[in-house]
Amino acid sequence: MTIESIAWQRTDDGEGDSVAVFPDFHLYMGLCDSDQLGTEFEENYIPGSRVLVFDASPLTAQGDPGGWFEIQLETPFWYDGSSNLIVELDWEGATGSFHTYRWNTPGVPRSLKAPTPDGPTGFLSSEMSELMLDGAFGLTGCTFGRIKVLLGSP
Repeated sequence: MTIESIAWQRTDDGEGDSVAVFPDFHLYMGLCDSDQLGTEFEENYIPGSRVLVFDASPLTAQGDPGGWFEIQLETPFWYDGSSNLIVELDWEGATGSFHTYRWNTPGVPRSLKAPTPDGPTGFLSSEMSELMLDGAFGLTGCTFGRIKVLLGSP
């Protein structure tokens, strides 16, 4: 799949602000061989797979409660569907607090958070942002007869 946009849904719990500003914002995507993250950001990536897909200075996130905030990627990212996808957000300081839905992955840390900007390490967390990826699927055109031959027919 070619990922062309990413979106987060703002919570409707009344917490946070309807607008937040993130100076010097960067969004990277890349691939990881493991389903377990380490605390070193760069070491989680398959070498050469980390790509800057969007940056803005500043990025203004805004939305109504329950609404979606979407970023159109400047550089679409090809996701092969077999490796694990890393989505890395990087900014320094923010004005406002834009709360989005998240879920807990009990017993399995699926995110890495940095206590300070530009640090090479972070701390593992089982709190994961809910997000929506959108883009074009790389499907190969094929007839039903061809699929039956490939998969076997009873």
